[in-house]
Amino acid sequence: PNFFTNTPDINPHHCQDYGRPAFLVRTALAALLSPSWGIYNSWELCEATPVPGKEEYLDSEKYQYKTWDWNRPGHIKEWISLLNEIRNTHPALQEWDNIEFVPCTDPEILAFTKVHGDDRLLVVINCDYTSTRDGWIDAPWEILGITGAPYYVTDLVTKEGWSWNAGPNWVRLDPGVCPAHVFRIG
Repeated sequence: PNFFTNTPDINPHHCQDYGRPAFLVRTALAALLSPSWGIYNSWELCEATPVPGKEEYLDSEKYQYKTWDWNRPGHIKEWISLLNEIRNTHPALQEWDNIEFVPCTDPEILAFTKVHGDDRLLVVINCDYTSTRDGWIDAPWEILGITGAPYYVTDLVTKEGWSWNAGPNWVRLDPGVCPAHVFRIG
């Protein structure tokens, strides 16, 4: 199955109402949950102008061809490029059957592992388009090949690294700035 961020004809209200953060979050979900994902034209521009009162694009390309300004302010081209670069360099994100969901104390944060050999990732996504969220995640030691603590994680999104301890570790995500962490273990 392919995970698409959008369709050419359905313009969901949360994209209409919450703008760029909703596009960032939906892109992270599609790109990181599945090895096969896609977007339809103008997604990277956060295009969500609706037909008034409907979940339909005003400028849908199902009946017309539209010329877009691909560099207009507010686009998410760098976010899409970064996620694709991470996906292309990490075999764990290229597999279907290696996902393991991890509980978080905040129900608006989705956390999961993807492991392929020595490529061990812990992905954390804020699913709330409107608010910074934080919570505690207890990494699944055995799935991630962690034999003791402390252990080191590097966020492939921000390029920051931390030494984590045994037990729960705290995460915080602002959907308008960085809605997802992709932690490489080790």
